[in-house]
Amino acid sequence: MSEFTPEICRYCGCTQDTPCKVYSGGENNTCGWLHGTNHTCCNAPVCESRFYADKRRAESEAKARNRKRTPAEIEELIQEERRQSRRESRLRCKARKMRQAEAARKASAA
Repeated sequence: MSEFTPEICRYCGCTQDTPCKVYSGGENNTCGWLHGTNHTCCNAPVCESRFYADKRRAESEAKARNRKRTPAEIEELIQEERRQSRRESRLRCKARKMRQAEAARKASAA
């Protein structure tokens, strides 16, 4: 499901009832909906260019996420996971010692 509201342009906010004014070919026209956007982007030049720029950016990010990693990158990710695990273990150990010390202090006070 799309995160954008149908019938409202995601960039300029125009709707079917209140369309943008688009100047094209010496005429003043109103905007329509860009094909393939489920009526979430009008065909005003500014909105259309922003739509395609966002689409290219999303495709580029998806391509970067899905690329194959080198062995060095994989090893670095594994090392980072190990470091994170050790940090979490140290914090758990420290918290356990603090709870034991607090319990001992309460027991000696009673």
